[in-house]
Amino acid sequence: MAAFERFADLMLSHLLWTSLQAAVLVATIALALRLLPRLPPAARCALWWLVALQVVLGLAWQSPIRLPLLSPPAVTAQVGQHVTQADSAEAAGSVGLQPTTRGLQQRISWREGLLALWGLAVLAQAPALVAERRCLRDLLRGARPADASLQQCCAAVAKRAGLRRCPRLLVSEQVEAPLVAGWWQAVILWPDRQALSMDETSLALAHELAHLKRGDLWLGIIPALARRLLFFHPPVRWAMHEYIAYREAACDAAAVRGSQADARDYGALLLRLGISGTGIAGINAASGTFRNLKLRLAMLSQPAASMLRARVWILIVVVAMLGALPYRVVAANGTAVVQARAGMGDPRGAVGPPAQCGIKADDISFCGANFLAYMEAPREGQGVVLFDKDDVIIAGDHADVVAAKGFYRPGASLLWFRRDGREYVARDASTLGRAEAKVLPLAHKMASLLDLRQQQSRLLEAQSALVAQQGKLTALREGRSGTSHGRAKANEEAKLGARIRAQQAQIKTLRSSLHAQRMDLQQKEQAAPGQSDGISAGLAKLADGALASGSAQAVD
Repeated sequence: MAAFERFADLMLSHLLWTSLQAAVLVATIALALRLLPRLPPAARCALWWLVALQVVLGLAWQSPIRLPLLSPPAVTAQVGQHVTQADSAEAAGSVGLQPTTRGLQQRISWREGLLALWGLAVLAQAPALVAERRCLRDLLRGARPADASLQQCCAAVAKRAGLRRCPRLLVSEQVEAPLVAGWWQAVILWPDRQALSMDETSLALAHELAHLKRGDLWLGIIPALARRLLFFHPPVRWAMHEYIAYREAACDAAAVRGSQADARDYGALLLRLGISGTGIAGINAASGTFRNLKLRLAMLSQPAASMLRARVWILIVVVAMLGALPYRVVAANGTAVVQARAGMGDPRGAVGPPAQCGIKADDISFCGANFLAYMEAPREGQGVVLFDKDDVIIAGDHADVVAAKGFYRPGASLLWFRRDGREYVARDASTLGRAEAKVLPLAHKMASLLDLRQQQSRLLEAQSALVAQQGKLTALREGRSGTSHGRAKANEEAKLGARIRAQQAQIKTLRSSLHAQRMDLQQKEQAAPGQSDGISAGLAKLADGALASGSAQAVD
């Protein structure tokens, strides 16, 4: 179940980031289309299709591209966490649980429950898909082959469109407009009651064959999947409607261009076909809504070569690279991420880790422990978490914290690590003794270095505040005059001067200890260079030793 908890956390993270990136991409494409009114419908269709591709890749891609846009973090992380009453109750309630199993009485976390609801909502759409396929199958069974003249017309149009073979053409009484369907063997369903002239028939067939030429039946799988995965996302649903509308407009343009027909004649054909909504799993030649029909008619009035083909492809490639690929915003340095300690910078108490920490506040409060260090994994695909009573040292990512906390009991010591896709736990005295002798001293040294750096930072902040107040005093002196208003400024200047003199005395006291602190910091840094690498390597050696001695237990 710990693996499911980690999976739930990762999937919710994917859903959150994918939803945010999709909203930004939809807004960007909508703005670009407004600024480029001459963009051909095929390019517009491709841009909206990239939104669907971004959704699918964002949820399926295991290792998104990291963007180090956040400010570089400090070297270590030290959090003296004051556990709230609710968090203490949660931690106390987990003491009696077995380390490798979860009892039925344990509460399901909100992440697992939310992921389960999302999964059930996605699965709830499956019956509609099955019904669509069943309806299409019944239509194909009830259809009959088209007559020879219609087959010859279809073959001629297919040859002119550059298709290798002409698809099957069936006539059905249950469709109101031409329809193309089927992935492996494409079929065109022709309405039996629709009386079209030969020119109109040729144009309608050219439109359906354009779908096959473009590969819309296969490409349409991605938008259909994205619409169902992010069913709760209004911008994505709107983008998929735009994709369908411009897909039809692109086939309209291809049909007019291939048949060398007049755009007004083709517009009259669209008006004759009208609006036809169907639940069949295929692509209908008629417009699904009045808005789509209006859009297709507007696209027909656009010049055939409204923009250079090279510029269009450059725009599509740029949007695909910058918007469709899944990204994650991370800190500029991947080793230590947080610099938060109880009472540091805030006399009221502890402060939580910033957003770029990678460790959520509920994970820290669950452990009820003091995070000494948080850094990258010692090797690719590995992670190590050491719990030593009230201290926690992490060499891995947030997923490792989520997995390790399922085996932690407050006040106990254990070593959790991940190797080759499997999780191990070691609690033997030998492994924990080596950790206490070799790894923990380095972590405490890093914590003391952080203390010194933070003290110096507070001193620099106090000096900056003093400089700002001195600048304000200078401005008051320059603006002072002999009027009553000037005398009021003089009184304010006197009060401000008294405060500045008091702060100058405080700064003098702090400066007297600054030199000693710097000397102590330099000595400690020279005595223990590369402490972060030493801790990570030490944790890796502990894991290797536990595996070699057989003291590590594999987690099922």
